[in-house]
Amino acid sequence: MLCIDSINGEYQSGELRLVAIRPLSLKRILYVKWFLLIAIVASIMVITYAVGTIAGYLFYPKANSVSFYYENAPVLGVTEAYIYHLKYYLGVFSVFVALIGIASLLSVFLPNTITTIIVYLFLLFISVYFSDLFDILMFGSQEMFVLLVEADFSYLWFILLVILLTYSLTLWIWKNREWVK
Repeated sequence: MLCIDSINGEYQSGELRLVAIRPLSLKRILYVKWFLLIAIVASIMVITYAVGTIAGYLFYPKANSVSFYYENAPVLGVTEAYIYHLKYYLGVFSVFVALIGIASLLSVFLPNTITTIIVYLFLLFISVYFSDLFDILMFGSQEMFVLLVEADFSYLWFILLVILLTYSLTLWIWKNREWVK
């Protein structure tokens, strides 16, 4: 919702015109918005990772191996478990970047913030009926555990495709948009 409000809300309320009168290109404004949104998500994830890792290290007994409650899950050593943990957070981060791209595309395409939020949530809910690949967008955390245990990295191609398509289409619509209401 932060992304939708940042892109669509400012355009709808007219606040973007105040920024656009400065000697900045509109394309650069969009790039900065994306950078800040991705930086916010990255900061939240780094803090979550650090707090979780430190709390686990301080408050739980030391472990020599880690196993997951998943069928045929391998037993991991401590170093492998930290690497798995890092892969998990990087995978979820890539899902969040894709979701920011989807929200950005809908924000430049739809007329107002409330409509954009409703369509965004509707598309996420209904997408799970199209293909199993879309499950990663709706159930990212749960699906990431399964995909990492199964060593199935096909979702990375899907996430990369979503990121490339949504960001490039958003940029194209943004550049060709009629800025006078």
